[in-house]
Amino acid sequence: MGFPVSPVIADLAMEDFEQRALENAPNPPSMWLGYFDDTFTVLWAYFIDEFSDHLNSIDPHIQFTTSKVYRKNLHTWTNTSTWVPITMWNTGGQS
Repeated sequence: MGFPVSPVIADLAMEDFEQRALENAPNPPSMWLGYFDDTFTVLWAYFIDEFSDHLNSIDPHIQFTTSKVYRKNLHTWTNTSTWVPITMWNTGGQS
């Protein structure tokens, strides 16, 4: 990032990307927290692949990977809760 304004432009671009991704998601996550190139996302386990495919379909230059973490929930009405750390990586293509 050669110019001092580059990080600001990158932040604005990612904010726009996240807003479009969450607004158009067929089954949006109940929690989406972002920090640099990582996000912490909570959604039902059976929507993980669908949501990951949705994110990767928005822009071919911005791709996401997932790491699934399951934990037994203490509540009797649900069996598991799922945390999905989603990492963004740039494919290196030209925009």
